[in-house]
Amino acid sequence: MKLFKIKVAHFAPKDLHSSIQEYVVANNDRDVFEYLANGYAYWKDIIESYDELDIDTYDEALETYEDIYNNKGDDREVYDLYYGATQYSWEEVELVDDSVIELMIKNELAKNIEK
Repeated sequence: MKLFKIKVAHFAPKDLHSSIQEYVVANNDRDVFEYLANGYAYWKDIIESYDELDIDTYDEALETYEDIYNNKGDDREVYDLYYGATQYSWEEVELVDDSVIELMIKNELAKNIEK
């Protein structure tokens, strides 16, 4: 059982906002990545937008998807910010006892996404 901090940064032409979106409890980084990919960041769209029959673009999409995982979030360059852009990332909160994590879950301060 590990505690992770989900971070969000929103970039706009005249503003920047960054904060902690939420805390989640998961077994590993991959579980957090999949949670974000399916709920917040829609990283799965990167893969689903490519035609699997076009191997070159599909492989490129898979590589981008894995790069986001390896970077622990979306740290791609931000451009064309007329409407702004939102990026998500995560990091493990170190040195937290399981009893503290259980208390956070009980008090709804952290969401348990363990599989």
